Amino acid sequence: AAGPDIANGPDRVVAGQLMMVKKGSTTTLLQVTGVNTGTRVLTFANGDSVTINGGPFPGSSLTSVTGANCSNTLPCTFTLTGNTIVDIVYTRDSYALTTSANPAAGGTVTGGGTYLSGFSVNVTQTPNPGYTFTGWSGACSGTGACTVVMTSAKSVLANYSQNTYSVTTHAIGNGTVNGGATNLVYGATVQVTASPAPGWQVSSVT
Repeated sequence: AAGPDIANGPDRVVAGQLMMVKKGSTTTLLQVTGVNTGTRVLTFANGDSVTINGGPFPGSSLTSVTGANCSNTLPCTFTLTGNTIVDIVYTRDSYALTTSANPAAGGTVTGGGTYLSGFSVNVTQTPNPGYTFTGWSGACSGTGACTVVMTSAKSVLANYSQNTYSVTTHAIGNGTVNGGATNLVYGATVQVTASPAPGWQVSSVT
């Protein structure tokens, strides 16, 4: 008869997401080592058929399974004929976080890169002169702090609006001033000319 399915049943010993069932109390030992979990030693009857159904746990990939003729594959079923060691190694997955500004000239966004699964990334933005930050889109929303937990490849977009400015002219005394303008963007050049009336002169421009 088939032995216990290690992924199911009572009395489970958990190594990462690797689950095992104790059976019997004889002298045959199955030692299982999982990444970052230490070692679990389980007792089975000699001659038992054992199945290991382990992981990978979320955010990881199975890297290798060695021992008991498992050949880097899970589930793995084998018959215990003596003390046996099985080493199971998982590798944490990594994902790309892409950050960008909309429009590109609107500002600088930091925090993009490749991170291990489960890593929390603080994404920050700095508007360029003449632009105002209007909010996040993608993996973040709103206008507050942006923290991304990496469980898959993600992207964050910082949105900006371009500021507009106006130049208003006004003459005190007799004369005219030309050059007023609206809807000017940051860095625009405006030429203002003052024409005093006869008998008057320009005393100051402020």
